[in-house]
Amino acid sequence: MNAPNLIPDTHALPWVAIDTTRDGNVPGPVYKILTSDPVTKGSTVLLHCPPGWRDPVLDWHPTIEEAFTLQGSLQLGWNVMDEGSYLFRPPGVLHGPPHAHDVTGATFIIRMDGDSRILRYEGSEFPHRHMQPITDDWQRSPFTWVERLPTPGLPWLPVAEGPWAGARVKWVNRRNDGLPGSCAMLELPAGWSGAGTQCRGQVEEVVVDGSLVAGDLEFQRWGFACRAAGDAAGSYASAGGATLICWFEADELA
Repeated sequence: MNAPNLIPDTHALPWVAIDTTRDGNVPGPVYKILTSDPVTKGSTVLLHCPPGWRDPVLDWHPTIEEAFTLQGSLQLGWNVMDEGSYLFRPPGVLHGPPHAHDVTGATFIIRMDGDSRILRYEGSEFPHRHMQPITDDWQRSPFTWVERLPTPGLPWLPVAEGPWAGARVKWVNRRNDGLPGSCAMLELPAGWSGAGTQCRGQVEEVVVDGSLVAGDLEFQRWGFACRAAGDAAGSYASAGGATLICWFEADELA
C-alpha cells in the first residue's frame, strides 16, 4: 500500500530530471514523486515532458502504467495523448516513440504498481512497434487495456447517495475480474459540500481543475491526496467547483 500523503499544492515540490537527452534533443522529462510504496516500489508521480522533447527508441515496463493528461499533448505511437486523455497499459508492452507538443509540452499524473524501470527492447523476436506485447502479462491484467480514452466524451452520471451525493461521476476504468477497484472522475458543482467518511480502501485523489477544501486543507489545482483504508478527510467543500480524478480500491461512492 502506498504511504498516505497529502500535498495540497504540488507546485511547491521540486522537479527531478530524468536523463533522456539524445542526439541533440531538448532536455528530457522531469517528475515529482507524490506517493510511493516501500514494499512494491509502486508510485504515483507528476511527469512533465518539455516542449519538443522526443525519444526515437521504444520503451517497455515490467509494471502496469496508468496515466492521465493534465495539460498539453504528447504524440505516442499513433495516438495523441491530449488534455483529458486516459491510458491504462499492462506490463510488457512496447510503446512509443513519444514526441511532446512543440509549444505546450505535456504534463501527466502517472501511476505504476511496481518499480518504474524504463526498459529498451533491442531483440528481433517481436516487431518494434507501438502496442506490441513482448510478454504475456497483458493477458492477466485486472483492468481493461486502454491505450487512449478521451474522457471528455464520457457521460457524467449523478451521485445520489453517500459522501459524494450531489456530485457527478464518470467511470473511466474498472476491474474486469469482479473485484472492487476503479478509476473515476468526480465533478463538484460550485458551492458543493459533503461529510467525508472513512475510506473503505486506499484512495488517491488529484484535483484536475478548480479547488477543494478537505478537512482543514485547501487542495489547489493538481493538489494530491493519498488516504489509507480507515482514514477520513472530514468535511469536503468547493466554493467555485472542482473536477477530480480518483483511484478507489473499494466502492467509495455507495
